[in-house]
Amino acid sequence: MGVGEDGSCHIAALLPFTEIGMGGNRRKQRRYATQHAFSNMAAALMAMEDFNARDSRIVPELSDDEFTECDVKLSLSVLDDGSSNDFTVSNLLNHINDMSGEICGIAGVNNNFAAREAAVLGAAFDVPYITHAAETSKISRTPLYRLSAKISADEFFRADALIKYLASIGRTHIMLVYSAVHEDIIRVITLAGKENGVDVRTEIFQPPFASTGVGSPLDAMRRVKESGFRTIVLAPARVPHLVHIAQAAQDVGIDTDEYLWFAYDVVDLDIIAESVKTQPGDPLDNLYSGMGSVRTLDGFAFKDDDAFLQAWKENDKEFVSRLNTLNPIAPQMPGFIFAQPNYFQDERNFPILFSSFMYDTVVALGMGACRARNIMINNGTSSPLQIPQQVNFNPGLNLQYNETVKLQFQGASGIVNLLDGFSYTRDIDTFTFGAYNVRPKLEFDEMQNVSKHRYEYFLTSQRLPGEEYSEINPFIYADGRTTPPSLQREAFENNFLSSGIRATGLSLVAIGIAINLIMATWVFINRKKRPVRVSQPLFLGFICFGSITSLISIILISFDESYGVSATYLGKMCNAALWFFFLGYLIVYSTIFSKLWRINKVLSLHRRVVKPIHVAAPATILITCAIIVLVVWVIVDPLKWDRQTIDDFTGETFGRCSSRYVTVYISVLTALCVIATFIAGIMAYKCKDISDEFAETRYIFTAILTQVQVWIIGIPIIILVNSMSVNATYIAKALLVFIFAVSVVLLVIGPKILSSLGIGLGENNRKRGKFGSKDKTSKDKAGDNASGVHVSGFNPPSPASTISGVKSTVVDK
Repeated sequence: MGVGEDGSCHIAALLPFTEIGMGGNRRKQRRYATQHAFSNMAAALMAMEDFNARDSRIVPELSDDEFTECDVKLSLSVLDDGSSNDFTVSNLLNHINDMSGEICGIAGVNNNFAAREAAVLGAAFDVPYITHAAETSKISRTPLYRLSAKISADEFFRADALIKYLASIGRTHIMLVYSAVHEDIIRVITLAGKENGVDVRTEIFQPPFASTGVGSPLDAMRRVKESGFRTIVLAPARVPHLVHIAQAAQDVGIDTDEYLWFAYDVVDLDIIAESVKTQPGDPLDNLYSGMGSVRTLDGFAFKDDDAFLQAWKENDKEFVSRLNTLNPIAPQMPGFIFAQPNYFQDERNFPILFSSFMYDTVVALGMGACRARNIMINNGTSSPLQIPQQVNFNPGLNLQYNETVKLQFQGASGIVNLLDGFSYTRDIDTFTFGAYNVRPKLEFDEMQNVSKHRYEYFLTSQRLPGEEYSEINPFIYADGRTTPPSLQREAFENNFLSSGIRATGLSLVAIGIAINLIMATWVFINRKKRPVRVSQPLFLGFICFGSITSLISIILISFDESYGVSATYLGKMCNAALWFFFLGYLIVYSTIFSKLWRINKVLSLHRRVVKPIHVAAPATILITCAIIVLVVWVIVDPLKWDRQTIDDFTGETFGRCSSRYVTVYISVLTALCVIATFIAGIMAYKCKDISDEFAETRYIFTAILTQVQVWIIGIPIIILVNSMSVNATYIAKALLVFIFAVSVVLLVIGPKILSSLGIGLGENNRKRGKFGSKDKTSKDKAGDNASGVHVSGFNPPSPASTISGVKSTVVDK
């Protein structure tokens, strides 16, 4: 292996003339990227002849002394790689055997998997391998691929170029639909998306294609539609697989001009241009029309004075004859092309993608062989193992490979410099990238008497090394316009509070406040009348105040970003809502407790005069504790408005108030509310035999029991729907607060209003402090002091008995 003693260096180039696939129960060979392969083969032959002639028109360094004085002479064989791992290995092994191992370089292979196999064989036979088109990063200095390198751009460079272009036209939400064989693409395109601030999602499909089910094209397209993404990049294992994708896209309704389709670098545009014909309106036509692709550019694609292109056009009929002889495909076989004498002068036979890279690959192998040959001659040996250490040669590698990867020269594809310290691929700043636009071209098919679309691709933008993309030609999108679809992504579900539900909640607030104001106004107007005065109007007013305070919390939870409120202010409103609700709740029940405790003291004769301040201690303690907890919460761990993505695929979001220790603080505040409710209930029980004119105990019991039932049902519902439905959570909270706030005032003050209107609800007359016994004798015994409190209920001998000489007074001062 390696350079012969006479300086001969044979290079084997592998190109995808055909595709080996499965046809029924037998394997069959079919035409694949034939024009592509033929163009690359021509470039390889040009490189061999230019190197042997040391023609420096394209590579100036060939005129350097180290190469002009070198006796290395290249020979070339071209093999069909069949776009298949097995076929590549089989053909290459057979060729090495035919050459009796006299081979010093392997070039070519477009397919990533076949390229890896070629790299493994190169390492096994101690032969350098350079790919001109494969992108896989797995070809590196690992033992398995120890003698491999890439003239082509690395897969991350290609992914980065695609993402940068899409970002340049404002596409920042991209869906990659890939075949299972291209799983490596996920890593590089996702990384490129992160580095460029682009949201990249992925969806897989894989053959064999079922009509439905996981992994089918239809399932993949349904998922794409669910995501709402409208920029879709396709990476199929084979170009023919796009037929299935196109049909599935049409079936789910995403093949319209509102979507932008791009072909990943693995899709060969030449195959589309060569072989695809569709009728206008076909699913495949909808997919291809306006499609784009970003790939590495050959110099001839954007430079009219390109040296390689000029040399290409100068190839004469003798060169064409040598090229036809080199063709590995036998006449009449799939993939065979016979070039006419004027092939290179025909404008239709423009060099195809990666031709300049194949040229540089062959030249690099020749130049590396020259340097290795010179080193051995200068050291008087034919074995690289005898080279002195000062030559900087790693004996674990191959001398020719070692010198090849250290090369730097101006090639047909740009500056070639392979030594990047890890993967032996060129630096990204040596590549030019371009965006291509696939456009339909209407042709009349005389055989079928119908008009059909063929497809052409046009370079529309380019990105020179170190620069941004610049437009060369307009990009024509599927709708015929030169501006991309305006919508990048269908509006995903943000779970905003709907205006209708919000209006319902605010209506409940308005109704609740109105009821409380009416009740409070009636109490104020009638505060000096006996039914209100003995019910302690000050406390009734506080109950209305607490109820209104809690209702305000509904207003504070009635906003989100859809109403123009920032996340900062939403967080402040979250904290304020807790203050209003919990303090309102505690004010209501602390007031009820104090009211009942006060009348109980009066009627139990514990003291002659009982002022509100004498029963304010429990309420003060509970409310103070709540304020302390709320203040600590706001300072240490305040609630913040947090909008999280709950479905990464669809982009669905959910906004809510949250803090780290929210459960702890809520638990403490809830405990305080339970204590307030409990002591109010206990005091109501103690006052059960006091007249409703004073204590309203049965109505308070009714309110407490009603609210306990509502809380028991409502709180679990809120917990269940809290992460499922913003509207359900909001209306459940609003109803709970409304029922609490309104039920208390209606049951405590409402009966007094009804009584004043002459509507009696009835009660037991044998209660402490009952006014107006129907026994006239009793009234007479009381005299005219109707405002005095007649105390009964301590096992009295008769309903008319009183404890004379004792008068307990309720003082509202």
